Amino acid sequence: RSPERALEWTRRWVEASRRADVIRGGFESWLESDERAAREWFATVTQPELQTMLRPELLAWQPRRDPEAAVRMLNGPEAGSPEMREVVTQTLMDLGQRDVAAAAAWTVANAAPVPAEQAAIIACRYLEKDEAAGADWLAKMPAGGARDAAVETAAIYWAERMEPELAAQVAGSIRDTEKRTRTFFSMYATLRSADPAAAEQWLNATPELTEETKQSWRAIAGSR
Repeated sequence: RSPERALEWTRRWVEASRRADVIRGGFESWLESDERAAREWFATVTQPELQTMLRPELLAWQPRRDPEAAVRMLNGPEAGSPEMREVVTQTLMDLGQRDVAAAAAWTVANAAPVPAEQAAIIACRYLEKDEAAGADWLAKMPAGGARDAAVETAAIYWAERMEPELAAQVAGSIRDTEKRTRTFFSMYATLRSADPAAAEQWLNATPELTEETKQSWRAIAGSR
């Protein structure tokens, strides 16, 4: 096996737009089949472009398979570098599937770079696994987009379980006005699909919403 020949072949025959993905994919396959040899070869690489391309793959390979390694990588000095952004996002996603409590704990201290979609996924998984621990995590999340997304998910979660007061209390803490209003509507629609009377009772008792908004929501929900 000659990685140099493989690189030469790839550069010669693979179109430029796909080249980096092919090289990274080949390196990951090599790590799978012979991790030691792949790591030893990478240590000999002197081309800066190739180092930059493959280093994230090398750093992310073990964390994808080991929750403890994932936490170490996420807390390591490399995690903050721009070239590691996609790796950090994927590592956090993988960690959330294996150890949602560890992923949630990391987001408390590192909420700023966490995508809203990922925060929502973690919230859903955590609440389903351990509702009390998930609620405690939500209370610790710092203000920002990640928290708002997590809280929106939690509000719908509790609305689905016919706990509108708790859902409304949580949703009321969303700082983004538009997202807060959208969450209230999603709660109403969720409640209405399960128990129209309970949904109306909640809507009538919600002072945050104007009468015009309430009438509009009734019309929208009724047309569905």
